[in-house]
Order: sequence, then C-alpha cells, then structure tokens
Amino acid sequence: MTLTLRRIALGSLLTLGVIGFGSVGTPPSASAQGCDPSYPEVCLGAYPDLDCIDIGYPITVIHDPAIGAYDPHGLDADFDGIGCESS
Repeated sequence: MTLTLRRIALGSLLTLGVIGFGSVGTPPSASAQGCDPSYPEVCLGAYPDLDCIDIGYPITVIHDPAIGAYDPHGLDADFDGIGCESS
C-alpha cells in the first residue's frame, strides 16, 4: 500500500501538469506526456536530472536505442535492466 502511494506521489510530482487528456477519458500516450521510454513503470522525463534517492525504489530500465531508450538519468549503472537496486 505504501509503495503504491509513493509511486502515485512520485508520478504526480514528476509530471507537474505535463499530463493532459486529448479527449475526455482518453489518456495521452507516454511520448505525448514527455515520458522517457527507458522507464516503462513510471513517467520520467529526461529533465530535470534525477538520482536514485529521488526515486526511492527499484525500477525497470530499458536500454534500447531503437526506441530512444538510453537511460538518461543513469539509474541502471550495471546495465542489468533494474535501476536504483540496492547493493
């Protein structure tokens, strides 16, 4: 329950009004929201720069230049697909 609330709060803080709706009840695509495809679980834009302390929990990171997924925040230092994992 707490993790879900944290994700909702993080998503709200990071989007700060970037999320809009094209038509009533239709959510915009992730790219329309400014979400980087490197982070499929949360909507993170390339700016402002974020660190794992800003995220607070492990997230999936995709490294796929074909779709523009470059991990701009450098959250997955060991390139194993999990960012902000505890050592």
